[in-house]
Amino acid sequence: MKNILTIDVESWIHFSDALTDGKTIPDPLSRKALDGGHLRYALEQTLEILDRSGNRATFFVLGELLQWDPDILEEIRRRGHEVGYHGHSHRMIDTPETLERELELSKNFIDRFRPVGFRAPRLFLSPPAMETLRSRGFIYSSSSYGPWESGTEINGVREIPISTLRWIPGPAKPQVLPRPLSPSLLFKEIPFGSGRGAGLLGGATSFFIRKANRRKHPAVIMLHPWQLFPPEEMTGWKFKFNILSKHTMFMPYAFSRAGALRKLVAGHKFISFLESIK
Repeated sequence: MKNILTIDVESWIHFSDALTDGKTIPDPLSRKALDGGHLRYALEQTLEILDRSGNRATFFVLGELLQWDPDILEEIRRRGHEVGYHGHSHRMIDTPETLERELELSKNFIDRFRPVGFRAPRLFLSPPAMETLRSRGFIYSSSSYGPWESGTEINGVREIPISTLRWIPGPAKPQVLPRPLSPSLLFKEIPFGSGRGAGLLGGATSFFIRKANRRKHPAVIMLHPWQLFPPEEMTGWKFKFNILSKHTMFMPYAFSRAGALRKLVAGHKFISFLESIK
């Protein structure tokens, strides 16, 4: 069965902003300088892995990255992958008005790539925002967690969740937004498709993909470039200590997962969202 691989294209700088709740977000050019070219390196390596395995993915891209490095974004498309939209600056979409502002900031990116798929930063999206997405030509979103069969249409846009597996089997209810990763969700489901799930499970994610496939459902997997190829700033003991002591929920991101991606693409077939819903 063909599964769906998604890459949230953002710098490790944007992840660091998430750790501080966005309180220390510098301006875009400062973020680019702090990244130091690492995002391009991580994307190049990720694209090579996909090329060698013959797999394709959906890359949900931050709009401001067009200003950082348009060539690497074009390379994603040139190699046959789908380019989706991930907001402009990784700001949480707490209201439809916030989404409108992000879309306006990303006008050049949207005009250039014409994305039809959206993933909300930090996986938080409310139903009214779906109306905004529909009015801008988006046909699907993947901004929540849940079993494949819980995917549903909300205000004219199809919501396709990142894969989870229920602890206790049973019928899935239609997805209700917002549905980010939370302690209450963890009591009900295993979010094996999440970046954190891959961080903990590594190549063992295959076990859960096979379980989903046996139920005739594709798995939706999410990863990040900085998670696959972390910069030095994310590999030292100071970073790991900070995660462990202050942001325990992010601990799975302290492990490099390039090896896990290689195992996954060797053992499963992956396509983009756009290919899967045609």
